[in-house]
Amino acid sequence: MKITVNGVQHDWFEGEITYTEIVYMSDKFPELTYTITFTKGHAKKPQGILFPGNSIRVKGGMSFTVAFTGDA
Repeated sequence: MKITVNGVQHDWFEGEITYTEIVYMSDKFPELTYTITFTKGHAKKPQGILFPGNSIRVKGGMSFTVAFTGDA
């Protein structure tokens, strides 16, 4: 399936994706803290925020935005 991270499309083959995997896809530094927002998710949670240490079920066409937030 295709997902988008910071405007760049990626192939994803798993049912879930973690916060850390999305940070790596965005070419950011994993030791920093980011806010990851998503849209076009599953019907029960079509949009929201993914927090460090968490994962989310992936749906084809989902879009993720990774933005630096500093130390949280």
